[in-house]
Amino acid sequence: MRRLLIIGIGAGDPEHVTAQAIRALNEVDVFFVVEKGDEKHDLVDLRREICERYIDRPAYRTVELQDPERDRTAAAYGAAVEAWRHARAALYAEAIARELAPGECGAFMVWGDPALYDSTLAIADEILAGDPGAFEHEVVPEARSSAGDKDTFPKADEEFVESQTSIGRNYHSHKLPGHLLCKRVASSAEDFSPLDARTSVVDRRLENQSR
Repeated sequence: MRRLLIIGIGAGDPEHVTAQAIRALNEVDVFFVVEKGDEKHDLVDLRREICERYIDRPAYRTVELQDPERDRTAAAYGAAVEAWRHARAALYAEAIARELAPGECGAFMVWGDPALYDSTLAIADEILAGDPGAFEHEVVPEARSSAGDKDTFPKADEEFVESQTSIGRNYHSHKLPGHLLCKRVASSAEDFSPLDARTSVVDRRLENQSR
């Protein structure tokens, strides 16, 4: 059986990678890295830096996957995202079957906590819904805290992000695309605002501060 790890690597600082994630990195035979073009190639470089820094065994391989194009101007935003995720699932399924031999361990390294800030876990579930024997998978969470500074809040690998707004000691989550989040959640000192692809939430905050 093929094994797939979905490893949370924190906010982008190699110092934030947990001991659990480092142990998981050292079990991996094949790393799957999604290439999103020149503008985001630094994210690929950072993943490579983490591997070079923490992996003791030199035999691992890296397989780069070209991210499917997504129509960011579509009027039906939800349908466009869904189509893009289906295309990603097909790409991942083919790459895992081709590059990962039975008995080997593969991995995707994702920003933040894989259960909250990234679509890779949902894509793995979609692949297994169509082919239950494709692989077994495990999530390696990152260490996260809602008390963290907004500037170090985990970076979202996809445009879907998780925002938390506190009222007293109760926390309410709003899972929305960043460019819609700024329309739904009023800007305040208690908002957590991760970035989307267009930095919409940051732009909205700057507008509010300039008034």
